[in-house]
Amino acid sequence: MITLHGFAASNYYNLIKHVLLYKQLPFQENLIYGGSDELLAISPAGKIPVITTSEGLNISESSVICDFIEETYPEIPLYPEDAGERAVVRQIMKIAELYFELPSRRFIPYVFSGTEIPESIKVEVRQVLTRGVSALNSL
Repeated sequence: MITLHGFAASNYYNLIKHVLLYKQLPFQENLIYGGSDELLAISPAGKIPVITTSEGLNISESSVICDFIEETYPEIPLYPEDAGERAVVRQIMKIAELYFELPSRRFIPYVFSGTEIPESIKVEVRQVLTRGVSALNSL
């Protein structure tokens, strides 16, 4: 059985969790936070998520984990059969990461501290988000 290491506040952790659920694979979760000795023992860069396979192989980096799961458990595919359609799906995934997820992280310290987000940061993030929406609309 696969063990998924990380915590639910991480978008990347949730990505892997949803891949496992979508593919109907049995897995267990291990709550672990960045910077812990336990995490450093299984993740070379100390990042989450990490999966541990039933064979004891530790794999980190969400895109690498997704590829491993897709290649190891192909019965319920994540991607379309057609190469062109797969490329479009991967473009959508990359746009979501670069133009939505990463810029939105700028808000996290303000949200968790309950402080007002400076207007300058809102403007910067809005510009990137708008670019991402335009990119998606052009696909």
